[in-house]
Amino acid sequence: MINEGSQSNKKIAIKLPKSLKFYINSDYTIQLKTRFIYYLILSALFLLTILILSSSYTQLNNPAIGKLYLPVLIPELITFLIIIVCLILLLRGNYGFAAHLFMISAFLSVWAVIYFYQADIVARLDTIVIIIALMSLAPLFITKFKLTVFIYLIGNIVVLIGMVYLLKDDLGFTHAAAIEFIMDNSIAIIFTGIVGYSIFNIHKQTLKRVELDYKERIRAEIDLANTEERYKSLIEASKDGIVLIDLYEKILFVNNRIIEMMGVDNKENIIGNSFLTFFIEKDRAIVKNILLQLSHLGHIENLLLLGLRSDGASFPVEINFMTVKGNDGGTNTIMANVRDISKRIKDEEEHRESELRYKNLFENAQIGIYQTTPDGKVLNANPAILRLLGLDSFEEIKSINLEAEEHFDNFGRSRFKNLIEKNGIVQNLESKWIKKNGEIINVIENAKAVKDAEGKILYYDGFVENITEKKKAELALRESEEKYRTLMESLNEVIIVADNDHVIQFVNKKFTEILGYKPEEIIGKVGFKILHDPIDYHLIEKANKERKDKKLTHYELPFLTKDGRKIDMLVSGSPVIHANGNTIASIGAMVDITERKKAEKALVESERKFREMADLLPIAVWETDLNGICTYTNKVGFDIHNYTHEDFLAKVNILTLLIPEDRERASENLKNRIHGAPITGEEYIGLKKDGRTFPVRVYTSVIYENQKPIGFRGVTVDITKVKEAEKELKESEEKYRTLMENLNDVIMMVDNDDQVLYVNRKFTEKLGYTADEIVGKIGYQVLLDTKYHDSIKKVNQERLKKEISQYELQFIAKNGTRIDFLISGAPVVNSDGETIGSIRAMVDITDRKKAEQALKESEEKYRTIIEAFPDIIMISDLNSNIIFANSVLEKITGITQDDYSNPNRLAHIHPEDVHIVKNAMNELLSGQKTHTGIIENRFIDSWGNLHWFSGIMSKLTINNQTYLQTISRDITEKKSVEKELDNYRQHLEFLVQERTDELATTNEELVSTNEELLNQREELEAVLINLQNTQKQLVHAEKMASLGVLAAGVAHEINNPLNFIKGGVVGLESYLDENLKPHLEELAPLIEGMNIGIDRAAAIVTSLNHYSRKDDKPAIKCDVHSVIDNCLIMLQNQIKHKIEITKKYTTKPHVLVCNEGKLHQAILNVLSNAVQAIEEKGKITIKTDSKDDKIKLVISDTGCGISKENLPKILDPFFTTKEPGKGTGLGLSITYNIIQEHNGTIEFESTLNKGTTVIIKLPLNK
Repeated sequence: MINEGSQSNKKIAIKLPKSLKFYINSDYTIQLKTRFIYYLILSALFLLTILILSSSYTQLNNPAIGKLYLPVLIPELITFLIIIVCLILLLRGNYGFAAHLFMISAFLSVWAVIYFYQADIVARLDTIVIIIALMSLAPLFITKFKLTVFIYLIGNIVVLIGMVYLLKDDLGFTHAAAIEFIMDNSIAIIFTGIVGYSIFNIHKQTLKRVELDYKERIRAEIDLANTEERYKSLIEASKDGIVLIDLYEKILFVNNRIIEMMGVDNKENIIGNSFLTFFIEKDRAIVKNILLQLSHLGHIENLLLLGLRSDGASFPVEINFMTVKGNDGGTNTIMANVRDISKRIKDEEEHRESELRYKNLFENAQIGIYQTTPDGKVLNANPAILRLLGLDSFEEIKSINLEAEEHFDNFGRSRFKNLIEKNGIVQNLESKWIKKNGEIINVIENAKAVKDAEGKILYYDGFVENITEKKKAELALRESEEKYRTLMESLNEVIIVADNDHVIQFVNKKFTEILGYKPEEIIGKVGFKILHDPIDYHLIEKANKERKDKKLTHYELPFLTKDGRKIDMLVSGSPVIHANGNTIASIGAMVDITERKKAEKALVESERKFREMADLLPIAVWETDLNGICTYTNKVGFDIHNYTHEDFLAKVNILTLLIPEDRERASENLKNRIHGAPITGEEYIGLKKDGRTFPVRVYTSVIYENQKPIGFRGVTVDITKVKEAEKELKESEEKYRTLMENLNDVIMMVDNDDQVLYVNRKFTEKLGYTADEIVGKIGYQVLLDTKYHDSIKKVNQERLKKEISQYELQFIAKNGTRIDFLISGAPVVNSDGETIGSIRAMVDITDRKKAEQALKESEEKYRTIIEAFPDIIMISDLNSNIIFANSVLEKITGITQDDYSNPNRLAHIHPEDVHIVKNAMNELLSGQKTHTGIIENRFIDSWGNLHWFSGIMSKLTINNQTYLQTISRDITEKKSVEKELDNYRQHLEFLVQERTDELATTNEELVSTNEELLNQREELEAVLINLQNTQKQLVHAEKMASLGVLAAGVAHEINNPLNFIKGGVVGLESYLDENLKPHLEELAPLIEGMNIGIDRAAAIVTSLNHYSRKDDKPAIKCDVHSVIDNCLIMLQNQIKHKIEITKKYTTKPHVLVCNEGKLHQAILNVLSNAVQAIEEKGKITIKTDSKDDKIKLVISDTGCGISKENLPKILDPFFTTKEPGKGTGLGLSITYNIIQEHNGTIEFESTLNKGTTVIIKLPLNK
């Protein structure tokens, strides 16, 4: 079933097809792999369906079959059914089973194709490439057991071995060829398997690193939580109330003392509310202003205000405010220390009442009391009136006449008298009085008229209250209401006010922005029926009931927008309380928490994932006190040092886990950490309990409590494998650098700007620049003509796209010499897949360029000769299509190049003479002759003119195809003369005698002309034969030059994979020795076979390099024996199992100065002839001797021998006794020329059917 990742907590999910529902809760890696194999299976089914339908259609419509061919269709249908089973297993949650079944079926299908497919050998064996491709997919299908890669690897190698031995005879393999084929493909499969195994390991190590980081984060969070818990305990135990407020007056935290003060049930009823609701209405503005000033003042102390309990009762409090700085140094929260001073205020009030108890109630009245007559005289007034008017004494007020309007504003006295005379009383009359100092005050006045028995008004009794402050307060209240309304409109929170029946009274602008309803669309309507889902109605009713009970509510609730979307809101509700103490409405402040909800969900999933990863950390994590005594470590900490939990209970010092030599340095590093040294990884030698040592890297930090260090926390990483890898990497780099320096090609490495980073020794030899002179410079600016600069920039841009290129360029050496190079360029890619430069392998093709130019000049010379020839020279095939002709053909016949292959061309042989030409041609083609006699025939040109032609036709063989060469001369004029003579003979017989002498003379001229024609024909034939021989020699020279370049290229291209394979085999052997030692002995023969194959391939490459070496100056010291051995390696496939080689080398000095490449070619030609002369089994003996400053080389074979007739001809160019296509006849001619160039001699001794001996003598050190 689904692997263990699916049994754990939820992972990060990706979008999966609905059919993969079993994998919704699987971990991220499994989901990715499942989706990949799902689409892979669907693709396979689609392709198989097309394959089955196309095969069926082809078979039914093929006349040779005419029906369904089951041997082909049945395997396809079986494969289709197996993949259907894989799909079913995958959809049912059996990912592992489905993946491996798919892989196994794919492998079996490929092997079945190889076994049953009746095609040519290459088509069958090339199918093994698909096995290698499938092996590269293995890491995508493996989820847990990484050794599964090796199971697939070994299984395929076993099948490969069995398949080769079953099909060895059908494929025509010898035993050695079968072993070689098995080794080559086994190496490729093993290398692919190792790469797959490494990819799986890299992926796993990456996950482990993430787990380590997460565990460190969890540990830091736990420490932070512990610190917070300690401070929380202190705050909760405080006798004063503690409140944390954000910069927007929102309560973030309260302690239990605040709960007691406010008279609420729990903290949730307070947290999230505005801090201003803690106070009575008139004090809230004061608090708000103080909060705004705190960012500048920093703290405010001993502020006396009136708090407001949840039941509406007020109580006095003393508050100290201070700001709390954030990590950035700015103020982000405010802390308020609240102290209930009710008891203290009560005591003060009781003391004050005791003092005032004896005072005159009149004197202490808070309102003015007066008596006045209708004419405006003051009869009586209490001190409050005096204070009200700003007077100093009662006498001063008695002197005032109230009828004078200057004491009132806006006719206040007149209105008073009109009302009291009309109604007898004045109730709550507001007017403005003018104080002594001119200040106008607002008063409210109640009075009644005191009348006598006759109803005449005697005086007025009245009460006056100064309401100036009240008026100011009312104005301030109105301004405050307007300010708060503006504030509510500009708040970033949604604000709703609703009455007790849920009818909405007010919404702010943010409500419309988020929920979409305009105020006129929602105000006056029952809100919850519009804004909530019916399933949430009970939550609204519950919250409204609590607010009616004067409780604050705090809850989360989804709202419905006008367009139907759901938005999660955090609702903070509070009651709106009337002056009579009844709840008349509620106000809700709501924050959109939709994104927070999503983030919380993602955080939960992330924490769950990292918590699981942390359980698998591969490194030791530990903590110690300041003395280094270990107080904690994880399981890996025990394991890497071979300690038990009981050992650590005995107070193990962390320094004892290191070798004694490192302890002082480690102790000093711990002290430096305390003094602020940065955290870096320090490398030490770890010590196990049993005394064994191993390298470790330790990261340490200081543990602080209350800003004091209390210990150390660290991680220990076992870096044994890292150290081993570093050593191997260093050795590998040195090996590849040595290889590059000894390559026979010029190697050059540049960055993306063509700045030279590296050149090998061959670069200096060819171009003259040392590494110090060229490295760091822009290569093309130093080495190339400016006309090539744009080309090289374009090539560099192509390599940035990771494209491999091959091109030719001419370089300028340090001495000014121009050298042509064939360049193979490839991108250099770093571990992130980015192209960081390119590497160029360059082969000197200057000689090849010279040969091409020489061939071009030779062709031009002979073409000039042919074009200057006065007769028609033409080559045609047997279907009368003209292949080549000189310009004389067009000049005489009008046949242009467009008519060469036109069977209906206007120019043609005269119909009556066609049989003459055809008979001559048939006789030539069917006989042994190489050319005909002179043929005379008539010919009609393109303009309809008649010509007489006289010529010969020769037979040519070019590329195993027969052509006809015709050389013709226009004898029309001669024929006209002959006809004219004939006419004279028939019609002018009487002039015969007179003209006999003249005719004889003419006849002699004609004979002379004919002889001249024959001579010219023989000269032309000699020129053509010379041209053909020269052309063959040039073609052969070009082939040999191309073969040399090809050999060098093949050697270079084979060397690189050979090095990778050799490194892979060494790595595999090391891995088996470390991890699978019991299997090493079983696999030793295979590994030894690989090494033999690699060494053999390397030897062949070395021989190819010798064969391809070119140097016009024969000034190289050569070991003749090494040259012979290299030639034998190149002929190994022709020699093995057929010819016995006997070598009798001299021990005398045998080093001579020569052109190694040419000497290699000469000896290879002789040995090749000796091998080809032995048809079945035979023997070749090679002897060397040094005498008289000469080296003597004798090569004898037991082959067919050379006849006495042919022995003098064997050094002639193009002489060969081999069948057509098996030899050019140039080998021994070239060998003779090479020996002559080196001042040597070559002799041949041969007996037919017994063998041949070749004796070569070359001078030493000359």
